[in-house]
Amino acid sequence: MAIDRISAKGLLDGGISTADIADGAVTAVKLDAAAVTPAAVSDTANTSTGAFDIPSGTTAQRPTSGISSGYTRYNTTENWVEVYTGSAWEVVGDQTSKIEAEYLVVGGGGPGASAGGGAGGVLHNYGTSQPLLLDSGSTYTATIGAGGTGTVYNNTPVDGTQSSLTGINISVIAVGGGGGGQFQTGATSTSFGRDGGSGGGGGWSQHASTGGAGTAGQGNAGGSTGGITGYQTNGGGGKGAVGGTQSGNNAGNGGAGLQINIDGANHYYAGGGGGGAQGGSKVTGSGGIGGGGAGGGYNATGGAGTGGGSAKNAGGNGTITNVTSAVQAGGHGGANTGGGGGGDGQTVNVPGNGGSGIVIVRLPTADYSSTVGGTATTSGSDTIVTFTSSGTFTTA
Repeated sequence: MAIDRISAKGLLDGGISTADIADGAVTAVKLDAAAVTPAAVSDTANTSTGAFDIPSGTTAQRPTSGISSGYTRYNTTENWVEVYTGSAWEVVGDQTSKIEAEYLVVGGGGPGASAGGGAGGVLHNYGTSQPLLLDSGSTYTATIGAGGTGTVYNNTPVDGTQSSLTGINISVIAVGGGGGGQFQTGATSTSFGRDGGSGGGGGWSQHASTGGAGTAGQGNAGGSTGGITGYQTNGGGGKGAVGGTQSGNNAGNGGAGLQINIDGANHYYAGGGGGGAQGGSKVTGSGGIGGGGAGGGYNATGGAGTGGGSAKNAGGNGTITNVTSAVQAGGHGGANTGGGGGGDGQTVNVPGNGGSGIVIVRLPTADYSSTVGGTATTSGSDTIVTFTSSGTFTTA
């Protein structure tokens, strides 16, 4: 054989023809002696970017004899790769086609106390390159968190309730907003805003007014300051910004929410609640854009803040009272926005409740079947399912 028919990489294409091989030179004995083993083949690097062919056929054509565990084939009836386990043919992994969906989940807003409540946590994938992958013919559950009830003086602050979207291989949970800090003369635990999706604003304290922490990826902290000399408090955190801080005669505004246009309505969600105030020429805090309730207060003659708008439902305005009875002063967070409730600043009136949460799912209409408890609308080739109360939806 001519040496120029062999290169460093082996035999050249066409380097050996049938004419070069003597009759009877290749025998079964010689082939059996060739050192080609399974380990030698599988341990050899393959840098090809192509594909290799495997046996294929219908379900009815599956081999039933002469097979053992590990035999693999492509099933043309089911359109999947399957492997024989020794007793049955099983699909390899999860080869079902997935439905790509967008989602928004907002937790219930934290209530006001002396300070403004933190907004509910927000999780979404709208406008990202990370679709939620749903299974065909499956049912998913949306659970809507309630806003916390405004916490009057001498009661321990509470929080909003989580919202969620759950189902096969899916669990998206937005934390409820943290309650606003309470009115205390010392730096006790109840004068601190509570942690949550977004943290509640720091309540009135002579020593320290510390806002609650927000949950990473879901919201921001409530407003914090040192000791407060006048009777005004800090705002709760929102999805888009930390809660505002009190300064001079002004209570802190609620942190701004975030615009998420998943349904084409250009709404903001999860604005923080404004801080409350009491007496003199004090001004209460406004609610954060996206449904935050405004702060109110007793004899705060500088004026009341306004509720956060640009939302599915605007947050309530604050109210200035001149009575020491249990009348509403802090504005409520907007329903189905996750907005925080407005604070009342002091000891005699009632702060605002947090706004309830919401779940919205957007998926191709061709892949949508039905909903129980949700409202389905269409936009182009998509169906948008909105849950303002708990319910389910089913894919086609």
